[in-house]
Amino acid sequence: MTDAIDVSARAFAAISAGTGTYPPRMHFAVQGGDALVMPGYDGRSYLGTKIVVVRRAGNGEAGTRACYLLMTAGDAQPVLLCDGTALTALRTGAAAGLATRTLARKDASVVALFGVGGQAAEQLAGVAAARAITEVRVVGRDPARAEGFVRGMGARYPHIRFSRSGAEDAVRRADIVIAATNSTTPIFDASWVRPGTHVNGIGSFRPDMRELDAALFARARVYVDEREAAISEAGELIEALGTHVLSLDRISEIGTAPGFARTSDDEITVFKTVGHAALDLLTAVALLDRDAAAA
Repeated sequence: MTDAIDVSARAFAAISAGTGTYPPRMHFAVQGGDALVMPGYDGRSYLGTKIVVVRRAGNGEAGTRACYLLMTAGDAQPVLLCDGTALTALRTGAAAGLATRTLARKDASVVALFGVGGQAAEQLAGVAAARAITEVRVVGRDPARAEGFVRGMGARYPHIRFSRSGAEDAVRRADIVIAATNSTTPIFDASWVRPGTHVNGIGSFRPDMRELDAALFARARVYVDEREAAISEAGELIEALGTHVLSLDRISEIGTAPGFARTSDDEITVFKTVGHAALDLLTAVALLDRDAAAA
């Protein structure tokens, strides 16, 4: 994860510098869900495409399946085919890890985690790689699944105290809030967020999805992965801009931030990501390079 965070830093810098070609991702409905196609070219050596299908599984939770194909740009030779679901979780966790390393207080140690789906474990890995986490309060809709997640993560991180929690109590006690759901309505009230908190919003990726309370953006300094994509795809940003609690000049790209961008211990910071093909491509290249080095 530490290596993946460093890769995400390079990817975000490339996004903000305009290096490479990353067309807007294609969305279309498929049976029972949504399909996304995310192509990219690093401008030098590689091009790749991820195909993702997000649908509601039988238990009511969102199920995601994806694959990633990486090719050499010069001769279009396929060089890597990998599990795009695992790749997405890794690079999204790394993106949150980078945002946490850049924006969370240096002494941040208590996490409120909303969602126990496919993204949750790598979100924790990213945050835990960036800060010395001592406690994680887990908020999940399915009690049995949430309990299983708490037990599994407790075994994985024996030095961290895990517990299930109600939404308000989790947020009010948190130094870092992770929103990793597919909710179409805000999952916590902005007034619960105390000064000095950092929030990673990683679940919503469509205009009709809203994990975060738009009022939060009136209180926070806001960073995104890529501004044009974020303001056209993230429902909470669209709402915040439309109701004028947030203005465009207050939205910055994480790729332009210094290594540590927090300006005070009382500042509230938000990182909102809708995902970007550069993260997939550069992470896939890093996986290929690691495989070649191990051969």
